[in-house]
Amino acid sequence: MLVERSTDFGQTWKPFRYFAQDCAASFPNISSGPSKGVGDVICDSRYSDIEPSTEGEVVLKALDPSFEIENPYVPYIQELITMTNLRINFTKLHTLGDALLGRRHGDPLEKYYYAVYEMVVRGNCFCNGHASHCDPIQNLRGCNCNGHSGRCHFDMAAYQASGGVSGGVCEDCQHNTTGQHCDQCKPFFYQDPHKAISDPHACLPCNCNPEGTLHQGACESRTDPVLGTVAGRCLCKENVEGVRCDKCKANHFGLRGSDPLGCQRM
Repeated sequence: MLVERSTDFGQTWKPFRYFAQDCAASFPNISSGPSKGVGDVICDSRYSDIEPSTEGEVVLKALDPSFEIENPYVPYIQELITMTNLRINFTKLHTLGDALLGRRHGDPLEKYYYAVYEMVVRGNCFCNGHASHCDPIQNLRGCNCNGHSGRCHFDMAAYQASGGVSGGVCEDCQHNTTGQHCDQCKPFFYQDPHKAISDPHACLPCNCNPEGTLHQGACESRTDPVLGTVAGRCLCKENVEGVRCDKCKANHFGLRGSDPLGCQRM
């Protein structure tokens, strides 16, 4: 496996350390050490034996303690210890020898699995040692809320769904918007096709008769040729028609909200 780090919120990644039982075979282009400098990227074989098969521990320090660092604030050292994201990349697992028998009875690797049972990362805000917390600065990533909110929080599920790029979820979306990035119009509103979602006036109220529509007055939220949706279009009940779903079809009468079909046949 290898541990990677990013300093630009997951846009690019750099190897931190490689781990393998046989470094020469698994990572032939990576030195197996010992490190010649504090920033050397090497392959470590100390933690990759077949035993223990569970609750094995891997220890990785950002700076190798065997090297004396006179000034930890020089740019080179700061680049080594500053990161926005950390990820583990599993590349191969141990087997019990059946991988050598071929695949006549299916892929033997399909019955094996492995995972991280616990991960502990220790760090602190990048404040040069002079503060207990960081005030917002230009280099920190702001909330991506399309101008509809200035508040967000980190969500692990959103982070994983983005492929490790961003886990920011906006809070208190304004201007009738909703969604992870305030990038959708909330129910009973639709996006003006002529305005970007970042426009504070992009979301307009649906103009549908609640008694004649399928969803109590909701309309299609945006125009999408692939899905066949048209922003603002009302979804009429089976026996109802009109731009606003406000009248019965021919040979039907009695438009009522309690009627699942909207109107009754004459």
